[in-house]
Amino acid sequence: MEKKPSGTILIIDDSKRNLALMTNLLESEGYKVLQALSGSAGFKVAKAGSPDLILLDIRMPEMDGYETCRMLKADPGLEGIPVIFLSGLTEQKEKLAAFQEGGVDYIEKPIQGQEVMARVKTHIQLYRMQTSLTAMVGVRTQELVKANETLKSQFRKRWKAEKKLRIDEERLESLLNLNNMDLTVEEDVINMVLEEAVRLTGSNIGYFHYIDPDQINLTLTTWSDSVLKTCTAEKNLHYPLDAAGVWADCIR
Repeated sequence: MEKKPSGTILIIDDSKRNLALMTNLLESEGYKVLQALSGSAGFKVAKAGSPDLILLDIRMPEMDGYETCRMLKADPGLEGIPVIFLSGLTEQKEKLAAFQEGGVDYIEKPIQGQEVMARVKTHIQLYRMQTSLTAMVGVRTQELVKANETLKSQFRKRWKAEKKLRIDEERLESLLNLNNMDLTVEEDVINMVLEEAVRLTGSNIGYFHYIDPDQINLTLTTWSDSVLKTCTAEKNLHYPLDAAGVWADCIR
């Protein structure tokens, strides 16, 4: 046995006879039917009932079908619901106006049962497919945003780790160079440290002064403001030669 279609349909028509006729036809096919005798009442029913489709009469007192459709399409929660206009008017301009106001179809009165059911079924299926696709796109978009943030976070962590590794390698190279050099002259010691300072910082705007031959210490006597801003030490602090790695940390 073929399963009957399901869905909720709102009929807005000022004729009770037309409402009864359409309701009987739709309910016989398994649809749930909501009714309204005016455009303003139909808008309230649509807000409360969230129908899958709206059948809307054009000629109604107070608020006609065109104005009702404009009000429905202006509401963010209702704008996507398909509207099929119903009318005994057969003029081309009436049909064109219906589509311009946002209608998806136009059915002429007196209605033909099979035609109505075919159009209703088609537009409900299209509406559900569009709603499902929109939901899928929303979910996928959120997944892509989350994945992008994860990649950014991983990139930042990797960049920091690689930067730290480069700094550690430079420190090690600096210490190895100092340990491997046969420095017997005080001037050679000073020059070696200064060369390392230039290599590590990319700058030669400061100089060191040898002040204690017995303990072999160095003191920073002049350095640019731009370097000192990122330096954790103060001017005139003393650094043992064998702590060149600590000194290098400071000036970086």
